[in-house]
Amino acid sequence: MVKPFTLIAVAVLALPTAAAAAPWRDEPAVTALFRDAGVVGTFVLLDEGRGELRGHNRKRAEQRFSPASTFKIANALIGLSLGAVRSVEEVIPYTGDANPFMREWLQPMGLRGAMKVSNVPLYQPAQL
Repeated sequence: MVKPFTLIAVAVLALPTAAAAAPWRDEPAVTALFRDAGVVGTFVLLDEGRGELRGHNRKRAEQRFSPASTFKIANALIGLSLGAVRSVEEVIPYTGDANPFMREWLQPMGLRGAMKVSNVPLYQPAQL
């Protein structure tokens, strides 16, 4: 049986290759969501069945950006699927730097609380 982490890793690694050759289709409903919320952003979905990219803000999607905190979402899902963390409420001890970037990080917390304060050390792979 293929482990969830392997499936996620393969999907993440294959996406840029598959996406590079796919035609783009704007999704007006998604564009409306961004407009109504008053935010600048990008959404891209690879529709494998149709062999196309669907989304909002193609020009921005083609720009490179630092992934910033997006790794926290993937790490949380991987940790939960592999059983490294049983739930979003399970308390994980703080084992990071004694002088972290944010004082709020200096305490044990669950994934839900850590997401609210952007607790980078808790979401690093060694923690989960």
